[in-house]
Amino acid sequence: MNDNEVVEPKKRHGCLLVYLILMLIANAFNSFVYLNPPTLPPEMAEMANVIGWLFPVMATVGLINLISTVAILKWKKWGFWLFTLTACVTICLNLYAGVSIGSSMFGLVGVAILYGVLHIGGDKKGWTQLE
Repeated sequence: MNDNEVVEPKKRHGCLLVYLILMLIANAFNSFVYLNPPTLPPEMAEMANVIGWLFPVMATVGLINLISTVAILKWKKWGFWLFTLTACVTICLNLYAGVSIGSSMFGLVGVAILYGVLHIGGDKKGWTQLE
């Protein structure tokens, strides 16, 4: 880069920022719930007793989602791909736990929404600004 070149600061669309903040809150909340069995609904608490390793793994997935969200906030494309990977892992874990296919696949809605908000905004389009 030349000394004469001016680097344009990246601009984030408001919808993307709001969605990323919601992702941070939701994943932190989910991780907390999975790590604290008394906060679980009765049917989930029973599942935690049967499949003891499942909820700590789900909490870890939530923490990894926090990392992916922070990466996207820092303009890293790998954050999107990590989020997509954890959605696929969550689908597999849900199916293993006996959750219906339809309910398990609902996790892909979050990926689709994230993909969508990364692609709106004209000059503030997030996807093209990710490194």
